[in-house]
Amino acid sequence: MRARQLSADKDYYSMLEVSPAASEDVVNAAHRTLMKRFHPDLATSERQRLSYEDRAKDINEARDVLMDPSLRSEYDRRRMDYLGRSTVPPVFTPSAATQPPISSVSNVPTGVPAAAKPPLAKSRLHAAGVVVGSLLAGWAIVWTVLFVAYLLLKASLHVG
Repeated sequence: MRARQLSADKDYYSMLEVSPAASEDVVNAAHRTLMKRFHPDLATSERQRLSYEDRAKDINEARDVLMDPSLRSEYDRRRMDYLGRSTVPPVFTPSAATQPPISSVSNVPTGVPAAAKPPLAKSRLHAAGVVVGSLLAGWAIVWTVLFVAYLLLKASLHVG
């Protein structure tokens, strides 16, 4: 098996849209959900297919790292170090020969404090969806009020 090269500047948690405290079940569920959304076979154009392939590779890599307890703890430690400073992150290749066992390492962080988390950027598509949804909700209220006024006017004309 070839050694996996990981970089602390990749945020596997945000790639899978899970918290650093997420269990293996949550990571697997997020992986399945994202692969259903970004599978290359679902692309409608060549450009989109290439984009989905890159996204699928990232999603699979994130799942592989977060599902392996030793890789995940090493990733968490390197990520915590990286978030604590602004220099170029180290690239590392974990292997049993060069890495001490997890039980011999003290104070290995299991998560990232809320203040150190990078903000999750909302996509433009999400923002557009929120705006369109708000506009549609506003128009629905306007049309409902107009319809009720119409029914009241119609009822008052027939009564008298």
